[in-house]
Amino acid sequence: MAFRLTIGRKIGTGFAILIFLTLLAFALTTATLKQSKDINYEITNLYTPSVDRLQQLNLLVVRSKTLLSSWVNIQKDSEDKGKLKKLIYDEYPELKKQISDLAVQWDAEDQNNIRTVFSLLEKLFEDHKEVMKQLNSFDSYEDAALIFEIRPQIDDEDGEINQGTRQTLKQLDELITHQYEKARGKSDDMLKSFNLLQTVVIGLGVALPVGGILIALFTVRTIVRPIHELKRILLAMGKGILPKEKIKDRNDEIGEMSVALNGLVDGLKLTTEFANEVGSGNFESFYKPLSEEDTLGYALMKMRTDLAENERVLEQKVIERTEEVVRQKQEIEVQNQKLE
Repeated sequence: MAFRLTIGRKIGTGFAILIFLTLLAFALTTATLKQSKDINYEITNLYTPSVDRLQQLNLLVVRSKTLLSSWVNIQKDSEDKGKLKKLIYDEYPELKKQISDLAVQWDAEDQNNIRTVFSLLEKLFEDHKEVMKQLNSFDSYEDAALIFEIRPQIDDEDGEINQGTRQTLKQLDELITHQYEKARGKSDDMLKSFNLLQTVVIGLGVALPVGGILIALFTVRTIVRPIHELKRILLAMGKGILPKEKIKDRNDEIGEMSVALNGLVDGLKLTTEFANEVGSGNFESFYKPLSEEDTLGYALMKMRTDLAENERVLEQKVIERTEEVVRQKQEIEVQNQKLE
């Protein structure tokens, strides 16, 4: 069976397009918002805290060197010594735990880098502890040889602790820069995502009204206008005016109505011609009803039969009347002859 684009299918297709565009807008908006939410979550809960904790670790390393230098140069117990102990035994382990929890979500390269940093820090703080252990009393500060041995490690450019601190800070700076670039990249991705969402919303905001207008025009052109044309023809036929041109065929319900109406018009034209023929006395003219249920057609055929029968009877009566007149005339002529 050949596919037909019926009126129902046309209307259904139009609504389907509008529904599809609406669902597309909803799906794209939802997907973009979800993507933006995921990016924002990563920025808020991973990259920003990671950069913040790494910067804290960087500051902790700098402070450790300053506090260790104060430990070496100040003999008496001071607040800085307590700060150094708290830094090594409390602050660093806590900060290390926080960074390790965040590093689980980093890529493999950054995880390797932070393990390297922790390894350097462990070695550096072991050196710190060794210095603190050696200079743990007033008498130890009186040992000039010991001070002469320890101080270059901290103050000299090539000192072991100084080099360890610089190496750790360098490694940390690279890791901080990498994490910061990732955070900035994610921010750019989120901005692009929102720009895409804006473009999609604007595009669909234009597409939906334009699509609605096009569907409305298509509906008017293919459904409403042909129906108005059929209505005009039917109103004219109600006044007894038959259309001169046939309605164009269509492959839908309106096309079926047009075929039926064209057939009705052709039948009425044949009926008109048949009536004219019968009226002029041609009772032999051909006529075929439109269908077995064509009441008017069969009524016209019965009228033709009745008129033909009436005319035959009338002719017979005229013949009989004429013969009677002739007979009476002959009788009169015979009587006149007798009288003469």
